[in-house]
Amino acid sequence: MKFELPTAQDLPVVVRDHEGRNYSLVSELGEAGGFGKVYRDSSGFAVKLFKRERAESLHGRGALGDVVRRLKRLPIGDLRVARPIGVITEPWAGYAMELVPDASTWARLTTSSYSSPEAFWEVWDQSGGMGRRLRLCFSLCDLMTDLSARGLVFADLNPNNVMSPNNLGAEPEAWLIDIDNLNYGSFEALAYPGYTAPEICRQECGATTSRTDAWSLAVLVFTVLTGCHPFESGELVSNGAVDVELEQSRRGEIPWIDDPDDSSNEAPSGVGLRRRTVLTLPLIQYFHEMFGGSRQDPSRRPPAARLARSLERALNLVIRCSACGRDMVARSQCVFCDEPTDPAVLAIQRNPFNAAERRVIEERLNDLPSSDVNWRGADHIVVGENSSIAPASRYLSFRDSSLPILRFTRHGNRIRVEREVFGDDLGIWVLGGRRSSVRLETNHEFALDKVNLRVGNEDGPHVLIRSSPRPQR
Repeated sequence: MKFELPTAQDLPVVVRDHEGRNYSLVSELGEAGGFGKVYRDSSGFAVKLFKRERAESLHGRGALGDVVRRLKRLPIGDLRVARPIGVITEPWAGYAMELVPDASTWARLTTSSYSSPEAFWEVWDQSGGMGRRLRLCFSLCDLMTDLSARGLVFADLNPNNVMSPNNLGAEPEAWLIDIDNLNYGSFEALAYPGYTAPEICRQECGATTSRTDAWSLAVLVFTVLTGCHPFESGELVSNGAVDVELEQSRRGEIPWIDDPDDSSNEAPSGVGLRRRTVLTLPLIQYFHEMFGGSRQDPSRRPPAARLARSLERALNLVIRCSACGRDMVARSQCVFCDEPTDPAVLAIQRNPFNAAERRVIEERLNDLPSSDVNWRGADHIVVGENSSIAPASRYLSFRDSSLPILRFTRHGNRIRVEREVFGDDLGIWVLGGRRSSVRLETNHEFALDKVNLRVGNEDGPHVLIRSSPRPQR
């Protein structure tokens, strides 16, 4: 058995699994924590090969086959994970797994690929900008939350273990690869530099748990959305004694870059994007709790499900600047080119409207990161280029699964309304004069300032949706 793993210069090389199938390794996908490397096969599979210590341990105990069999027994058949298909036995030890076609790891979306400001913007635009990154991060959070709900811990979440399609026209889905550490409950602690929970780096925790997964997830999402690492992009770490400050930051002994009480590790000007202009307030609050209090006290760590909810809400606030073409969270001025923007705004009202429902809507208004627009002039929900809302069940206080979900797609000064779900007797009505209304039987397109809809039936409670073409100042 070989132990020196092939480098990029050695490729292609051929390996064989326990059933005699050959795999021709043609490129590296990335490091696999401290245990090995993951390679791309010419037939569309991925192959993980283990380094000496891990290979000898698994091979000597005959455990590699057990790992693959265990993974096949886990309840992950309906999840976006690269399932194992065979044990590699010659000439290295490892296993073969499924691979997402025409996809790349998230290493390209993180700070490791930003060698210059020009490189940052090139990668940012090629990856689809803020809108697509929010969708990818939501997809990953949704997947990690689903794993946690099934009692599973991933244990080694880092940019090299997440993949997404290269084609910007494809569904923005996140897939997990290199899943041999996936298991129930807590087990052996793993460490990937920059993404491992600080209690593991301090050797206070000998096992990975859903809390350590939540830390790794938050670091990865923050880095993908802002272009900077929450600790390692700070001035204290990047300009200090490399080994000392870097290790201190990984143990949680140095403040994060946006710590409101300690600016000693503040990110230098020009590093990444301005967090308070590109993130919503719930996301900023989540990262503050995660990288602030929870780095010393894991019991204060917010759950991954809350991050997923905050990302989902942020998606309904994404607009596209008509001047530079980049996506952003709604503001009256583009955060990239400083040109004025024109967010579409829909005012949602319910009759009768009560204080509890008003609080729910105002919670959505508080998502907005900017104070330069008076969003509270009406009960507004911002609609970007594409968004979907359940006006009666998601944004207001009463719940009824039969109520419709509406999808809004903006094209310039027009909005297309599409129906996603309907109950038997509920519909969307285009309101005319005081006494007239017409049922919207098909998808319809409105001028931006002419949206005037009622959701409901003739007798029951209903929701009014009216447009406001520009936010009130």
